[in-house]
Amino acid sequence: MTARPNFSHRESDDGYQPVVAVLAERWRVIECRDGIQWIVQYLASSKTARRTEWKGVRYARTRAGLIASCDRSVPEIGPSALASLQALPERI
Repeated sequence: MTARPNFSHRESDDGYQPVVAVLAERWRVIECRDGIQWIVQYLASSKTARRTEWKGVRYARTRAGLIASCDRSVPEIGPSALASLQALPERI
C-alpha cells in the first residue's frame, strides 16, 4: 500500500496545491484557491507556535506582474523556476 500525499486546501500549508513553481529554498508561487491570482509565498517560522507556514508576500494577476514581483522579492530564482513562470498564460 502506498502513502497518500498530504494535500491541503489551506494556502499556508506545505501540502497546498496547485504550486506553480518552487522559486528557491523557502520561496514558491501558488495559484490561489479561487483561481483568480498567483501568490508569491515565503516559508516563515512562527516564534510562538513553533511551526512553519507559507506567507503571501506578493499577489499578481498577470504573468508580467508575477515575474516582476518575484524579481523584487526573491533573492535568487533558479533557471527552471523562471522558465515555469515564463510558460504561464499572460493572465490567470
